[in-house]
Amino acid sequence: ERANPDIQFNLEMITRDPLIVPVFKDEYWLTMEGLPAHELATILKWIKQHPPRKPLPSISDKSDAQRLAFEEANVRECFQYARKQLGLS
Repeated sequence: ERANPDIQFNLEMITRDPLIVPVFKDEYWLTMEGLPAHELATILKWIKQHPPRKPLPSISDKSDAQRLAFEEANVRECFQYARKQLGLS
């Protein structure tokens, strides 16, 4: 922003239920065949040692009005973070 004050930033929020990543299915690894098993083990160990502090948010159990309110709150929080932490306006 300092180098180019005319730059425009884009915030894209995808409000949905968390994705389930099928790491234990062969199809998942088709494009990553060369990845050593040690790296996967390291990642899985880290995940196990660092569980979420609270459950990930879900929207499938909310009404349309609740989903809209959740999404709006999420976007507002992101704008606030961008202003305070990143110095964007």
